[in-house]
Amino acid sequence: MGHQCVAVCAHIVPHALAPLPLPSPSPSSSSSSSLHTHSLTPPSSSADGPAYGLNASGVDGGYEEAIFNTRALSIITNHPLPTPLYLYYALHTSCVGPHGLQAPARFYDQLGFIKNEDRRKNHAMIMYMDRVVGNITTAIKARPGMWEKTLLVWSSDNGGAVHLGGGANAYPLRGGYENNWEGGVRVAALVNGGFLPAAMRGRKMEEPMHECDWYTTFAHLAGVDPHDAKAAAVTPVALPPVDSLNMWDLISGVNATSPRREWAMTPLGESIKASAHGGDAAYMRWPYKLIVGHVQQSGWCGEVHPNNTLKWDSFKSIEHCNNTATGKIGCLFNVVDDPGEHHDLALSQPDIAADLLKRMQAAEKLWFDPDRGDPDPKACKAAAKSGYWGPFL
Repeated sequence: MGHQCVAVCAHIVPHALAPLPLPSPSPSSSSSSSLHTHSLTPPSSSADGPAYGLNASGVDGGYEEAIFNTRALSIITNHPLPTPLYLYYALHTSCVGPHGLQAPARFYDQLGFIKNEDRRKNHAMIMYMDRVVGNITTAIKARPGMWEKTLLVWSSDNGGAVHLGGGANAYPLRGGYENNWEGGVRVAALVNGGFLPAAMRGRKMEEPMHECDWYTTFAHLAGVDPHDAKAAAVTPVALPPVDSLNMWDLISGVNATSPRREWAMTPLGESIKASAHGGDAAYMRWPYKLIVGHVQQSGWCGEVHPNNTLKWDSFKSIEHCNNTATGKIGCLFNVVDDPGEHHDLALSQPDIAADLLKRMQAAEKLWFDPDRGDPDPKACKAAAKSGYWGPFL
């Protein structure tokens, strides 16, 4: 590293794929197993892994987000000032998970006017998320001078789960979570805190930024070199170079244009084993996006989705972007002029489509996607026995 940064780093990451047994179904869940609520009566420490001893503590009867929120508030409240703090908190709520949407009862009960069950649960979980973020900002502001030096970043990692059982909405964008339509990849983010220049507060930014760009942006703010010297020294090269870009000049208002103009989205020939609803590849060179393959969730939500009038099985709506008969190599969209992706430009602008395909093929050579082998069912058996993911060989 070119510089040294002295700070306290804390990471709060839920075991997002670890359903735990409950004595009985919660009022807002259709399953007797819970992704979000820890075992209320664990027979031993192995029943709840790293969170043992925190079950049913505090509010909402052991709801997992409450446990993590309590931990985050403890870190903030007890952090020694003026030592810098980097706190990464991966919010668990509104994740669908293998056992469906699960909202805490006291939030679910407030939304009886929403008649669609999935939408009601999803909204309740978003309400809980809002409460969590509010708790954290209140705790930061309670520490003398802490909010004035804070940069708070909230960002989603994918679009809305518009499929059956997801309860979310991507209106007016096309598609949703698990595919490369804008509804799956164009997500919300916000920046706040006293460290953000006053002139940039309350403004809307529509320049492109990739989620990976936070890495170099944070490294810049911390005064450290984002270059991975150890990876670069490996022979033969095992890892491609860091391609994250520093976005602070854009965020702080120094520049009006983003340095991020293109990026690969999903590799060609994506394994269906890795993503049952994937299989499509995409490449973006702003403002154009090329998608190739047979793309599921080819449709649009209404303003109120899901609803009880019409159920949309989004994975059965498939767009065949490649057509050998017409020479069409994919679906091409200008996502600035047409963010809803209603107008396919592949046949009217074939040169742009061909250029993006070449760039996609070139990016393929730098894609770090090693063969991780086939899924091993022993991993699931071990998790079912212990209550959390861990060694299984």
